[in-house]
Amino acid sequence: MEARSLERGVTLLDVLVTLGIAAVIAASAAPRVFDLLGGLELRAGAMRVSSAFVRARLAALSEARTWVVRTAGDHTIEIGPLDEEATREDLPGLVRFARATSGGEVRFAPSGWAENATFTVARGDRERAVTVNQRGRVTLREEVGP
Repeated sequence: MEARSLERGVTLLDVLVTLGIAAVIAASAAPRVFDLLGGLELRAGAMRVSSAFVRARLAALSEARTWVVRTAGDHTIEIGPLDEEATREDLPGLVRFARATSGGEVRFAPSGWAENATFTVARGDRERAVTVNQRGRVTLREEVGP
């Protein structure tokens, strides 16, 4: 009996072809992935603003004093008691404030009532609006931009 040995393996050409196919697939999927990540970052920014409104309202109610949420530049929000040092929080990544009503400041009275206001955050051409009404109810609106 003659023993045959079968050599198995891959050639350099096999590896290069496989890597080329993987690169084409990755390149075609990349824009969708970046778009998805941008949308998630925008949502996180809107949630940060919404959370600041809710925290300020709860603090105003529990401490029986006025609390303020305000924009501080394009990427920062401040939250704290009126006429005291505020805590600063940055919006995530490339998220920025596109516009804000009420001069970019919302006051929450000790009763929990607030001024009507809308803070709109944006990333690229996509936007989300965070609105607080007089009763202190906070709502997030879906993307306003394209």
